[in-house]
Amino acid sequence: MSQPNTITIDDTVYVKADSVVAQEATPDTPYAERMKGRPVIVRCKDAGVHFGYYVAHDGREVELQDSRRLWHWKCNKGHSLSGVALSGLHPDSKITGKVKSILLPESCEIIECTQEAAVSIKAQKVHNT
Repeated sequence: MSQPNTITIDDTVYVKADSVVAQEATPDTPYAERMKGRPVIVRCKDAGVHFGYYVAHDGREVELQDSRRLWHWKCNKGHSLSGVALSGLHPDSKITGKVKSILLPESCEIIECTQEAAVSIKAQKVHNT
């Protein structure tokens, strides 16, 4: 394996991003470590459905960053939250603006989103009526 491309500025060494190979998670990698920073949908018992980026969870309590509540959702393809996680939201969906951080108690499931779904959800306009 070749050495990463680097540059030194004021005695600080910087590495060119595309010269570093990311270490892939394995099935033995703990869930919380594997999921950190990934886009997810969380369904909760009392708090509804949320899209955001996984920070951590402890039992049924889940922390998300840059979260949006899916108040009224419809899949682009499919018919369940799994469909939303795979293909994103239909334009008829109604979701809130983004909050920087949220702690969701009583979560029922955490579903990892595809990049296609994350782009679709992030692009959904904020419902204000």
